Amino acid sequence: MTFTTRPRQRSMLVLATVVFGASATLLAACGGSSSSPGGASTAAASASPASGGSASSPTTSASRSPAAGSAKTAVAAFDPCALLTQDEVDTAVGQPLGPGKRVATLDDCLWTTSDFVAGVDVTVSGWTEIKAAATGGKGKAPESISGVGDEALNLNGSGGSLLYVRKGSQGFLIVINGPHIDGTADHGLAQEKVLGLAIVRRLP
Repeated sequence: MTFTTRPRQRSMLVLATVVFGASATLLAACGGSSSSPGGASTAAASASPASGGSASSPTTSASRSPAAGSAKTAVAAFDPCALLTQDEVDTAVGQPLGPGKRVATLDDCLWTTSDFVAGVDVTVSGWTEIKAAATGGKGKAPESISGVGDEALNLNGSGGSLLYVRKGSQGFLIVINGPHIDGTADHGLAQEKVLGLAIVRRLP
């Protein structure tokens, strides 16, 4: 499969969603496929992150990302790019990534390759907003995941994996992709859990 929905494009979708709220169109798209992680087949992200095909992308952190309003009420001011080291993100995707870049003024950090075919995206907000993003769609319900934070939810399917984690009243969303990730049986969930544990240790 060919990954045409670049990590940078996904982050721009995250930015739009946080500022303006998830649109009804995107949420409606979540019901399109039971094998996709709750909205992975949206019109805005019609291609898979995998290395050779055209299935839907897991990068719909836009359709399942925190909505506007009180999204950051429980999050202290900090640099989200400090939550993971360069070695950790490189190891997670199996190849070197560029340094983390914060998306606008949001609590969102993106690490990508120069050609945007692989990346790690972390969005931090209050758990209320993060959980609402995970459960607010009309498609597949998220599954509970043990061993990461105080609570964790996962949307996983042919389009990829989205991991939502709670620490206290705070929460974060992790999405990873790349040619070494997209073809795996769990669509990158194991690596997302490793990153999630690192973030939990460092989250204020």
